[in-house]
Amino acid sequence: MVKNGDNKKDLIDLVLDAKGENGEELKDEDVADILLMLLFAAHETTAVAFTSSILYLTRHPLLFAKAKKEQEEIVKARPSSQKQLSRKEIKKMIYLSQVIDEMLRRTNIAFSLFREATKDVNINGLFIFI
Repeated sequence: MVKNGDNKKDLIDLVLDAKGENGEELKDEDVADILLMLLFAAHETTAVAFTSSILYLTRHPLLFAKAKKEQEEIVKARPSSQKQLSRKEIKKMIYLSQVIDEMLRRTNIAFSLFREATKDVNINGLFIFI
């Protein structure tokens, strides 16, 4: 288990400690499959979120201009010797954060992930049959 100051388990610890449907330990192959699935799932949603953000900003030029101005002001205020963003600067990106939050609210970032019903279900009068 990775020590992180709070003695909490991280995601890998939880997967390694997971049990099968009958309480048996997972095989190494199952653990590897789960971790690969999580890796690819994170990649897919991150890529879609990034692409959606660019598309959202190109469709809303006033939002883009205001977010760009915020970024330029942050960069102008830093010492010329500083090349990378600091955590403090990132926290100053209030407007950009709001734009991203709104984009995520309005966009389905998991549009390409499909689910299959395993049994018939009725959701508020909408029947889904297998």
